[in-house]
Amino acid sequence: SSRLSLSASHHQSAPQVNPCCFGAMAEKASLLDTDPEKPADGAEAVEQRRKKTHLMYCGLMAVYVFGGMIFYYVIEGWVPWESLVFILSILTGVGYGHLIPDNSVGKVFTAFYILAGLVLFASIAGQILEAIMSIEISAVMETLKAQQDGVDEDPDIGYRKSQRIDKRWQFLVGCTNLAGLSFLAILVFKFYFGEELVEAIYLASVSVLKLD
Repeated sequence: SSRLSLSASHHQSAPQVNPCCFGAMAEKASLLDTDPEKPADGAEAVEQRRKKTHLMYCGLMAVYVFGGMIFYYVIEGWVPWESLVFILSILTGVGYGHLIPDNSVGKVFTAFYILAGLVLFASIAGQILEAIMSIEISAVMETLKAQQDGVDEDPDIGYRKSQRIDKRWQFLVGCTNLAGLSFLAILVFKFYFGEELVEAIYLASVSVLKLD
């Protein structure tokens, strides 16, 4: 009888668990799983880092160009268009020699400014090459995915076909950009700098094609 009384008292003193507690705990766990601060997976993290890198280089380019325009306007007295032409000639490697800093401060600044421009331009060119390589990798992955899905087409033929289409599209885009830049450069040299048409065409070809 004493054992029965102890077991009865034990059952009576056991805490009663509310089933609603389990629901609340599950809800908290689900909220933790969907926490916005939770780090993204590998692909999303790489994409976010790539976007941040692109924004950083765009900001550096804007600071480089506008900072140089302000400096040459204050120190050398150049108008913004002259400063912009000089800065773009530094970035692209095209040098005409018609704009030369006269101030000693401007010459020292230009020496370091050219070095910074070379580093910035090389970094941006690397980003462009990375974007091209990502397109190539995406084409390969799509071909492999099509092979896994049971497509009868030879993966090598599909990849080469996509490569031909991409190269044709890139060629057309490059020709269009070249024609547009050449026409714009001719207009600038003709109407802004007052050059003759032949001289404008020559200077535009030197500027766009970097034939100096």
